[in-house]
Amino acid sequence: MLIYTICYLAAFLSDRMRLYAVSGILLTGAAIYLFYNEGLKAGSIINLRGLFSLSFVGGQGISCFKLSYLQESWHIVTWLCFFLGFISFWLIFGWACNKFGSPYALRNAQTPECNLIKDEIAEDKSSKNGTNDYNSSKDKTDEYKPCKDGTNESKSSKDGIMRDNPLKDNGPEHMSIILYSVSVMSLISLIAFIIEASVLRYIPLFTRGVPHAYSYFHISGLHYFTVMCVLVPALSVIYLLFAKDISLIEKLVLVISNLISFSVPILCVSRFQFIFAVMLAVICFLSIKRDTPLKKTALPAVLFIIPVYVVLTIARSHDIPYLNSIFEMRWNLPIFISQPYIYVANNYDNFNKLVIELPKHSMGLKMLFPFFALTGLKFIFPQLINFPLYTTKTELSTLTIFYDAYYDFNIAGVVILAAALSAAAYRLEKAADGCKNPIAFMFYGQFAVYFSFSFFTTWFSNPTTWFYLGVTSILYYIYNYYARTVKLKELK
Repeated sequence: MLIYTICYLAAFLSDRMRLYAVSGILLTGAAIYLFYNEGLKAGSIINLRGLFSLSFVGGQGISCFKLSYLQESWHIVTWLCFFLGFISFWLIFGWACNKFGSPYALRNAQTPECNLIKDEIAEDKSSKNGTNDYNSSKDKTDEYKPCKDGTNESKSSKDGIMRDNPLKDNGPEHMSIILYSVSVMSLISLIAFIIEASVLRYIPLFTRGVPHAYSYFHISGLHYFTVMCVLVPALSVIYLLFAKDISLIEKLVLVISNLISFSVPILCVSRFQFIFAVMLAVICFLSIKRDTPLKKTALPAVLFIIPVYVVLTIARSHDIPYLNSIFEMRWNLPIFISQPYIYVANNYDNFNKLVIELPKHSMGLKMLFPFFALTGLKFIFPQLINFPLYTTKTELSTLTIFYDAYYDFNIAGVVILAAALSAAAYRLEKAADGCKNPIAFMFYGQFAVYFSFSFFTTWFSNPTTWFYLGVTSILYYIYNYYARTVKLKELK
């Protein structure tokens, strides 16, 4: 943290002297250092604290290069908000580690002998009395279970999957509920998409000459179910990793469901929903099988995303002259550099615009937007959501994760939100290797995606985020109920 603080102060001073390249290099370097250091502690690059550091601090560093005429030196309050927000996130996580123990203790005590994906969990409840101390006395509650070879192993296999779970023995009776969920969710999304296309009388992918046709392709309330399919690939990954003896019919169901799930975002020309679906699936896979080399997962995912992203950009009627007219780059850079740069960098300048121009704070109403949207109150009391958006350009409306927090409560809002997210990150990391329900990996995966794109939007004042978390919660409790029911039948 000392290194980050020094780099941040130096970056601030460099910005004041208009040494933008130096400022950008310092913060980008600090982000990489924080990410790498946290990865060493966690034993994996998939960790929430590291991903947030790389995304938020790294995004700020990229923005500091000031490659567009839209960008200017930030207000001192903007610098202060970004610093205090990140410090709050980092320190709360560190405090929780000191008070409650490292969330990485279990995965760092991994043993290679027994693989939960293929081995059944022992049924002997008395084995829960066996304990071991991984790092300190704070971890004495960590339980052991006997593997088939009779040895006591930790909760974590080498794949990072917990073995003290009495609910899941990876039998077809337990996992079938996930297969049902995959098929039902993809079908609901397809039906919702067909209804929207029928009512609106167009499909964005096949609409030409209208750059923002995708923005108008939604029916209030129904569109949540249309895009719900982005959760299906991650659920499919969980099913494939935990289920035994997958039949040909089950494989066919998975293939059809995933084809639907990837087709809907493409037909909607929703680049981010497509990326979200791929990233969530990859992160869930890496969270379960933490020893998998990145070249086997992340690289294929990137190679899958890039061509689809390009095609969807073209399908949005966003040609290169149109994009360059919006980006206003200082130099004639290739579009494959200028577009991702602006999509990362300009969000911080939008925050700076908010700091400079906001006349008064909304005192909680901005971050309550998901409640107003999901309950329908926004239609009854439209004044509750009638707040202007402060951006450098109308077309560039993406924001950082702290935008609405500042809109509501000034610097205090940024600090409080960062602290809350840090506490949630610690809890999810702690549970990641101790979950008794495979759906828990969906929660971890969603937060990992949101933290990886912390520069992109105000995730936690977005109703779609809470809709996804709500659907995941329902699946979580359904799995628990179904697993207990199956268990009781087996005991009889």
